[in-house]
Amino acid sequence: MEPKKSMDSQGPEAYANWKGMAAGHKSEGALEFTLYTDANITGDISEGYGPYQLINTIAHSVISRLKPSIVLRIEDHTSASPPLSWESKTDYSRYHGGRINDELAALVSLCLGIRLNSGNYTRRFECDGDARGRPVAWDGFDAPVLPPLSDAYVLPYALGSHRLEDIAPLL
Repeated sequence: MEPKKSMDSQGPEAYANWKGMAAGHKSEGALEFTLYTDANITGDISEGYGPYQLINTIAHSVISRLKPSIVLRIEDHTSASPPLSWESKTDYSRYHGGRINDELAALVSLCLGIRLNSGNYTRRFECDGDARGRPVAWDGFDAPVLPPLSDAYVLPYALGSHRLEDIAPLL
């Protein structure tokens, strides 16, 4: 189950999914992605951010080491797109340059002022499937790479502790 694009909402995929939930579109399942950072993450977000949850993995805090610190759970509320015909043209006007998980990782990164990168999806939840989800590794399992930090940090405040609850600008 991959997230599908919604043709009825303006904006990138994460926005269209949020609007789909707000419009009462039934959930079609969920996906989980691992988000990697070199910052220390505190807190959890399990409600209040539409169809998205940010779950703290409580990764061991080692300054300047990339670690799987957050699980991003995306509940899919997008309506199915109409089938494409051969006459269809590609619409890239709302494409931000990545998938929905990359889009959300970028937004959280901006809100918290940290370096954050999304890995591939690792678990999927189907409406009629196992309530605990199914682990997957179809897209591979390599952790993303962030450039190493030098001794003179460009953004020294990006390291240290950051509370997930501080992503309030996303509301």
